[in-house]
Amino acid sequence: MSDFGNVPSQPSEFDDRGPWYYQARRRVESAATALQWYGMISIFIAVMILGVCVVSPDAVFRPAYDQMLEQRKGQPPAPGQKPLPPYDEFRTTASMEWIIFAAISLACSALIFLGGSKMKQLQGYGLSIAASILAIIPCTNSCCCAGLPIGVWALMVLVNADVKLAFSRNVPLPSEGEPI
Repeated sequence: MSDFGNVPSQPSEFDDRGPWYYQARRRVESAATALQWYGMISIFIAVMILGVCVVSPDAVFRPAYDQMLEQRKGQPPAPGQKPLPPYDEFRTTASMEWIIFAAISLACSALIFLGGSKMKQLQGYGLSIAASILAIIPCTNSCCCAGLPIGVWALMVLVNADVKLAFSRNVPLPSEGEPI
């Protein structure tokens, strides 16, 4: 009997975790931690963007609108250039665009964090691959190109043969009485 009151299950044919397994686990740890941190920072930025757009959109959009007005002052209109809309219309449109971007960024950043967490536990190989790819794509998270090296690093670690084997061998053993 173990400390938890159940009988330890019999080792399966896949329970051959030798030094290669622990070396693969060590290789995955740092890349997974980097993905987790990148996901957390990106979540924080997305929440900040959402907060600013909802609470005080004038703090961001009024200076931008004024700068565009200043740039166009004294300039002849370029061919096909539309006049600036009124500020209220500009603020509403820009605010909606930023909110949509921040919501997409928040969802993708949460997937990056979750993928890094699962990668650290050697579970969810597909989710870990997806998180690495999402970190590489600049438009899917708030930190733009900062995720490129982290995502490439995590992807390079994940395609290693020993790491793939470690993911496949890290299945929980069936408990007593469960069908195999």
